[in-house]
Amino acid sequence: MQSSDFIGIDVAKATLEIATADATSPTQTITNDRTAISTWLATLPATAQLALESTGRYHELAVELAGGRGLRVYLVNPRALHHYAKAVHRGAKTDRLDARLIARYLAHEHAQLRPYTPPSAAVQELLRLQRRRAQLMVTLTSLRQSLADLDVCRREQRDALQGLRKLVAAVDARSAELLAAEPARADLAQRLATIPGFGPLNSRHYATLLPRLAPPRLSALISYVGLDPRPRDSGTFRGQRKLSKHGPAETRRLSYLAAMAAARYDDDWKNLKDQLIARGRSTTEAFCILARRLLRIAYALYRDGGVYDPAKLAPEGGQTT
Repeated sequence: MQSSDFIGIDVAKATLEIATADATSPTQTITNDRTAISTWLATLPATAQLALESTGRYHELAVELAGGRGLRVYLVNPRALHHYAKAVHRGAKTDRLDARLIARYLAHEHAQLRPYTPPSAAVQELLRLQRRRAQLMVTLTSLRQSLADLDVCRREQRDALQGLRKLVAAVDARSAELLAAEPARADLAQRLATIPGFGPLNSRHYATLLPRLAPPRLSALISYVGLDPRPRDSGTFRGQRKLSKHGPAETRRLSYLAAMAAARYDDDWKNLKDQLIARGRSTTEAFCILARRLLRIAYALYRDGGVYDPAKLAPEGGQTT
């Protein structure tokens, strides 16, 4: 393939900045609307491959239209691009340079990337609701903390907080309704709910994620979530392992909260946590290890069917990292 076939797109609310991996070709800016994108896509060869960062929902129209023309599209993890920019010693940052960087990344890494497959309309709405719910919870927590020492307008404070809680409840109700309309995902959510620590929120989240991601193996799921410990070794030096934190922060947060809930309310998981701490693990490390174990079980239920069986919980003498 020619370098001009690899196209990077930097997405903004109103515009798309477009560049190819051919550094001699100029970038171009088009309006982020259906007419402009369709007109530009019509000029591309069938061999063109496009890469974009996932930016809220502003990238969705370009992805939809490119997919409709049969072009291969990749959604690139912003964290991977950040590290790639550091690796190639990029200094300045502009929309044009970002588009060029995405194109360059695609040209060099496309064999390791997975093309994007658009989800159904229901799943798209589920994903949007999950993102908005996470934002609502951040807002609710921040507002509650900021109002904690305000002694006036107590009724208005309660009304504001209650309004946000009602909105969260409405989002949850709509999410449950959408999931119920997808029988396979609804069944998976019911089975995931049998896992300690997996309440309705985690069950819905992973019932949406797992069929969408379709990880070929457990390690791919753990890596996607960003709960994989990365070694920092060189020669005889053995550095401290840290989580890659490569994937979506909300998925990682929910997994960690599930581990905390499992260790609080289930005796088997509490014993696992206590054994890890007795071995010298910090509390945070213990919960991260439990979160990976929970993901292992969720993946097994997704892949093989069935429900959680506590008798199959591996003894703590097994793998703990």
